[in-house]
Amino acid sequence: MQRRKNGGILTHFGIAFLLFSVVLLVVNGIEIYINQKKFHEQQYEETAKNLSVFLESLILADPDDFLTYQNYIIEHRDEIDIPVDFDNYIEAKSNFYKAFAKTYPNKSYGVNMQFDEMTEELKKLYIIYRHEYFLQTFENARTAFNVPYTYYIVPDKDDYVYYVIDVERTPGDDGKNMLLCDYYQDGEDVMPVFYETWKEGKTINKFDTFNNEYGRTNSYYTVLTIGGVKRGVICVDADVTQMYKDIVTNTGYRLLKTGAFVIIVMGILLLFINQKYITKLTALQSNIKKYAEEKDPSVVSKIEKGISGHDEISDLSMQTAEMILELENYMHSLLSATTELTNVKALANKDALTGVSNKIAYDSRAHALQKSISEGNAVFAIVMIDMNYLKQTNDNYGHDVGNVALKTLARTITECFEGCEVFRIGGDEFTVIADKEQLYGLDEYIARFKEKIKDMTIDAVKTRIPLSAAVGFAVFNSENDETVGDVFIRADKKMYENKKAMKSMKNV
Repeated sequence: MQRRKNGGILTHFGIAFLLFSVVLLVVNGIEIYINQKKFHEQQYEETAKNLSVFLESLILADPDDFLTYQNYIIEHRDEIDIPVDFDNYIEAKSNFYKAFAKTYPNKSYGVNMQFDEMTEELKKLYIIYRHEYFLQTFENARTAFNVPYTYYIVPDKDDYVYYVIDVERTPGDDGKNMLLCDYYQDGEDVMPVFYETWKEGKTINKFDTFNNEYGRTNSYYTVLTIGGVKRGVICVDADVTQMYKDIVTNTGYRLLKTGAFVIIVMGILLLFINQKYITKLTALQSNIKKYAEEKDPSVVSKIEKGISGHDEISDLSMQTAEMILELENYMHSLLSATTELTNVKALANKDALTGVSNKIAYDSRAHALQKSISEGNAVFAIVMIDMNYLKQTNDNYGHDVGNVALKTLARTITECFEGCEVFRIGGDEFTVIADKEQLYGLDEYIARFKEKIKDMTIDAVKTRIPLSAAVGFAVFNSENDETVGDVFIRADKKMYENKKAMKSMKNV
């Protein structure tokens, strides 16, 4: 039976290397992802903190001025109009200083004229200028640091907060001017870290996470303290969605480089294995297969020619060549022994004198016939032939003449019962077994035998003596015969009846 081939060794190595590469890339990818995540989180957190520190430093450059701005705009937020679409605070600054110079021609703001001393109209112009300045500063910082959202809020009672500086310019009711200092309730359930930071009065290493129009963001908080008092919170949002995109992109890029390197290394390794080992194994396999199919010992020389180096495959090839030679010697010895055994077995089943089968062979054949009887498919006949006057021949002319008579009778039986098995089962007794093929011509065989032996003589001492034999046969009958012995007994009985009749005719 031919064994189904599941693929070459190189294919199995390739699959193993592929699985190894996949596992390696998966493990490496997880490690890269974790490191990238840690790096980007630190980077984004550091960016947010740096931006908060930057905005805080700008505000604290003139803390009193910022505090004046904060208090006034919260209190007068509904009285101040600032266009939503303003693009530069310089115009507002120019408007304030022109109006100030016109109103107080011999004064300088912050030198000999303070905020509280100005008219309400000038106060509003100044606050417009300062708000546009701070708002534009927050917007520019957002762009420079590449964050989605920066703002400054002042907590109030009952979890309400003022969005004093909000880069998300929200139009007011008229649609033209901004909604200033939006008053909004954000409780601790929404901004837990914000309120924890406010209570602590300092920056903590935590952040709130939101899902909003900017995507998923982390909010970092820095408490603004002026004069030892908490005044508000500078807030910077980091784009988590973009951060994870960067993580995935960098992870994929690094994996691509690692994968390309692994593929190149594995390819070189596979080529080396194929050249160094697989080719040798394939040649050895081919030679072994050829020997198995053709039993050609010349394969040994081909195997020996393919041996190179001192690796395990070379050792295996040498051992295989030696094994084939030993197998050849063994097969020759086995063949000789088998031939000898066959000859011995044949001799054991042959009658030494006549050359026909002996009693041992008959018993074996009878056993086989008995099995066919048990299986219900037996068809055969037994012919009994007994040589007449063998004892007288031996007594009168010697055993040599008797032996000639037996051999002549055996040869005659074999010739007349062509195709049938002939057995010598006793000194002067012969048995013939006819199978289905010979059964139809059995009467003709017996008649031929009787006719041939009727006038047959053999040489004796200075004379010729007649050769005589009695014949009887029986055909197996499945209704009456249960054993081969039953058929044998009936044939033997008829043979003796024939012998008795022959003696009666001789006496007459």
